[in-house]
Amino acid sequence: MVPDSYGKLHPRLIREEHVSVTEEPSGRYLWHFVPEDPVPPEKPAFKVAQALYDLLVTYDSTDSLIVLQDGSPQPSRSCTCGPERNGLTGKELNTLEILVKYCLQVYFKLYYDIKVHHRLEDGPKHILTQLRVMRSQPKKVQTAVTFYVRTRAWFAHSECVLLSLMASQSEDDRRFAVTQILKLRASEEYGDTSVRPRITPKLNLSTTSLQTLISWQPGQVHEPAFTCSLSGDQIKEILVKPYEVPEFSIHIQSTERVVKQVTEAAAAVVGQQARERVHPGSGPPPGDHALLFGLRRTLWTRSRPT
Repeated sequence: MVPDSYGKLHPRLIREEHVSVTEEPSGRYLWHFVPEDPVPPEKPAFKVAQALYDLLVTYDSTDSLIVLQDGSPQPSRSCTCGPERNGLTGKELNTLEILVKYCLQVYFKLYYDIKVHHRLEDGPKHILTQLRVMRSQPKKVQTAVTFYVRTRAWFAHSECVLLSLMASQSEDDRRFAVTQILKLRASEEYGDTSVRPRITPKLNLSTTSLQTLISWQPGQVHEPAFTCSLSGDQIKEILVKPYEVPEFSIHIQSTERVVKQVTEAAAAVVGQQARERVHPGSGPPPGDHALLFGLRRTLWTRSRPT
């Protein structure tokens, strides 16, 4: 507690960064540490890496270290260990490295982006980010994941993209969205509220803008249901002021439960005997191929007397 000029005591808040280390896919807690303050020109991630390496030394896992990477600016840092001492070399080791790098550079980034920015208008932006980071991957990785990126781009539907454009701070984006809506309405004052097909559009994989994310051909575009009740004049007002999209979340608690169930399912088949039970008659299982340490950064706020 800190007294003010009148002698009244006030709590003093001290923020500390605690990095928790867990084992995946089991989620077992291993340890936590407080990284040291960096000394310029050192980066904060360097201190985290140092502390994490010391922890790996404690667990005798340094000989299997493949990647140690900071996830900045995301609130997560990860490293992955693949046990070469168990015979994982050559092509198998290379495949593991590709999978690890994909998790670090694509999956983890998108996961935390969605956790932080989970409003309805953020959905199409996450698809843009996904396409951008996907293009940084090797060609064979892009080929392997393209089908799934296309078929799961639900927020690339024209309604979602138009909402995101109308809520943009860019006047050019808003003008594009208003033009598309007025074109859809033709001479009608209000939008069409009839049932429309929900078909995931084909993505433009090389785009860097929401305006070119999908095709805007007639018959493939639908006005957002939220704006159908707005008159033509109200739609034109969006040119001046961004549209306030109703608060709907694209990442809800039920999604977290699914993540937990998948993690538990993955943990159930880790290990030689467990895999043998799941895949009877498939021959001797390969054993554990990787140990993934996920680090979550937590800022603890507490009061401390001075």
